[in-house]
Amino acid sequence: MFVVTHTGCAYSPTRKVGYGGDKWSLADVFPAGPSRELAAAAASGDLAGIDRALKAGADVNFRGANGFTPLWWAAWDQNVKGFTRLLERGANPNAVPTENSPVMNNIAEVFWPVEFLKVALAHGGNPDLAAKNGRRPLTAAMQQGTREHVDALLAAGASINALPGERGGGPVFAAMMAGRFDYVLLLLEKGADPAVKDNLGRDLAYYIGMFPYDPNSDHYLWRERVIRFLAGKGIVANAPVKERKRTKPLPADLR
Repeated sequence: MFVVTHTGCAYSPTRKVGYGGDKWSLADVFPAGPSRELAAAAASGDLAGIDRALKAGADVNFRGANGFTPLWWAAWDQNVKGFTRLLERGANPNAVPTENSPVMNNIAEVFWPVEFLKVALAHGGNPDLAAKNGRRPLTAAMQQGTREHVDALLAAGASINALPGERGGGPVFAAMMAGRFDYVLLLLEKGADPAVKDNLGRDLAYYIGMFPYDPNSDHYLWRERVIRFLAGKGIVANAPVKERKRTKPLPADLR
């Protein structure tokens, strides 16, 4: 579960941010001195403090414990003002931590307002940046992002197909497994490979037949649109045999 606790501009070096069982304090990550002061100022949105720390010798791309940078810290503490100022001062949005997700993956998710993603992309953020596990920002957005996150990445040229090293079939499969058939259709209509397979060799049609949906839900309708799109490409996908019948009228485009 995502956890961030704000205490205002007075920034405690022992206050922890993170999610699940992974939480860090400023003192855990950055040694005492200008780099810690830079990260604290960024997380507090103290723009003058950021500039003071840089003048005092802080490295805007300093890598602390786990490879975390001040920009990563500002993102985790959800301060878009500090985040933006660091980018304006040369922070690298494409730095990859030792183990955890890079900034570009994190801010592609719904927990971060889309402004983080837009400003990072405007300052050289790579929409296809791979985390250590191969996961990319668009795949993250397909699983946990809003349509605004998805659109921002697509506008920036994010690949709609899986790239080398990305397991599980990439964005299309990520969207399907999250039940976001509206995103699946969006990618397919933009030219994503309809015959894409995951690392187990299974295609979209296989999984469509595995998981029933409430027939009166929007998920069902978007899935039916995907089934029809695939049929137009010569790919037969069928709804689960034991799925209940829909009782509400179908929209005009599915009649």
